[in-house]
This record gives sequence, C-alpha cells and structure tokens, in this order.
Amino acid sequence: MPDAPSILLPPGFGKGLFFGDVEQPLQGIFETSETQKLMVSAKLEFNDGRIYRYNRNGGVIAAKSGLMNSGPAVNTDLEAETQTTIGANVAVGDVEIIVLIQTGSALAENAMAQGTVYVESATTAAFGDEYPIIASKLDDSDDTLLRLRLRYPIRTAWTGSTVITIKPSPNWNTVVFPTTAENAAVGVNKVAVPINYFYWGQTGGPCSMLVDNGDTLVKGDACGAPSSAGAAGEVGNQGTTDQIWGRVLHGIAGDSMALVYLTLDT
Repeated sequence: MPDAPSILLPPGFGKGLFFGDVEQPLQGIFETSETQKLMVSAKLEFNDGRIYRYNRNGGVIAAKSGLMNSGPAVNTDLEAETQTTIGANVAVGDVEIIVLIQTGSALAENAMAQGTVYVESATTAAFGDEYPIIASKLDDSDDTLLRLRLRYPIRTAWTGSTVITIKPSPNWNTVVFPTTAENAAVGVNKVAVPINYFYWGQTGGPCSMLVDNGDTLVKGDACGAPSSAGAAGEVGNQGTTDQIWGRVLHGIAGDSMALVYLTLDT
C-alpha cells in the first residue's frame, strides 16, 4: 500500500472478557448507554452459566425484554469485492490496508471494528486468509476506498483478481430477530433498548424468553426461531435447518415467558 502515516485509531475500550462474579464492567447488564463504554462483542461471564455480549442496537427494540436479536441484514456493498485497483497493492506484512468497495456505503468510522475481512476467491494464493479488523475509516475523498487496520499482518500478497468480503461484528447494529432470518442470533435483550444505544445481550445460561403465539415449548426440547414466526424475536419450536438458540428448561404456551438455557456462546 502507499507510504502514508496511519490515520486509523482503534476504539479506546478495555479488555473484551469480564467475569461478573469478581469484577463489574462499566455498564451493568440491565443498563443501556447512548455512549459506547466497552468493546463491541465484549464477553461477560458468570459462574452460574449466564453469558452476555456487548451490542450496539441498530433498530428499535420493542419496549419489553426477552426477545432474541440478530446481526444486521447483509450489506452487499462489502461483499465479493474484486481488488482490481488499490487493493491489488496489499503486501505481505501490511497491517493497515486500503481496499476497494462499492460506492455509497456510508460507513461510520470504526463501523467495521471487531469485524472480519477475508479472501473468498479460489484463484489467488491468499484464498481463505481472514483477518480480524481493529479499526476502519472511509477515505476522506473517495467512498469506494476503505482503510482497515488489521490485528495481524497480511500473510499472502493480494493481486488484481483477489476477491474479498468484509463482515462487521454481528454485535454491531443489531435488530430484533426478524420473522424471516437475515443473520445469526446474537443474544436476548433484558431491558428495552433505544435505537443506537449500547446494551448487553444474553447468549448463554438460563434466560426468560417470550414464546411465539401458537407455539408451545416442551421441557428439554431444542428451541429457536419458530418454523412459522408470528412475531419478531420470539422463541418457538426450532425448525430442522434453523439455528438452535438453546434448550427449554420450563415449557409453556405462546404469549408467555419460558425459561431457556441459551447455547449461543458455548
């Protein structure tokens, strides 16, 4: 890549793993915050099996708890991008790179932090290489150019035929899990969360969840997105090909709260 001083500043947040029985993060599990206080995807664990991940809400969450949330819908501006120009200059050892994306993506600074860039084309030696992203910023003069700072140096040089995809953290800009899945489940909100606020979503251990109308959960069964969901975010009898959210600890009929042992983070 061209010689230039770094203009990317990684988000200034602390470590990504907390143990809730002996230490407390800056934001409690029943608190929301308009300002980011922790690294997105930070993990909070308790000795009783409960696990939480730190998220940014990208869509309105209903004024109730117990709903599953998911990562945002796919951003096609960042998928299957052939590096015909500046991305072809990415060299072994680079930790800050410039890549080509589609115009008009309107990404906020560090929107890709904690995300991943990987090479999906089988025609280049870098095929399958993937790199965690610690900072990102659109070029000031050209929104088809995205600067990325990587956690690890580039291992294999890119060429003009290298095709990459960039995925944000699934915990950035979450939405209530839609009736037709658009991304993986990432956690259950325990309080109502305003749009663009930060919150903890539960991913593991005992968790109360709202059951979808028309479904009845049975103790011990796997559960997840209902086969025919009536409402976004509610839990039901998991379809055969769908993601399993957990196992039912206390079964109950629709429109009531079940107790589910979540297994999203195990």
